[in-house]
Amino acid sequence: MRNYWMLIWFIIGVTVGLLIPTGPAHSQSMCGEREAILKALKKNAKEELKHIGFINTGKVLEVVVSPNQETWTILISDVNGRSCVVSIGEAWTDIKGYGQPKGKGT
Repeated sequence: MRNYWMLIWFIIGVTVGLLIPTGPAHSQSMCGEREAILKALKKNAKEELKHIGFINTGKVLEVVVSPNQETWTILISDVNGRSCVVSIGEAWTDIKGYGQPKGKGT
């Protein structure tokens, strides 16, 4: 019975530990003037704006991709010209036909 309760408390501890933000890692973000970030991405990674979509919070999600699609960056931008990098990665892939409306002309 003692081992059972030790296991239960271990599971509770791990679950709580995973749910609590770890401070600096969660608060660090790369934010700044949108044009400056896009300019730096173009200069340093040769990435250019490829996709854009509106978020219901009044902000814009932007996907910036290198020409050979080796690297990509996702930004969230606001109407005041401020952007934050929310994710970076490698091997961007466009899926042709996915999400395209069906109907006339397809």
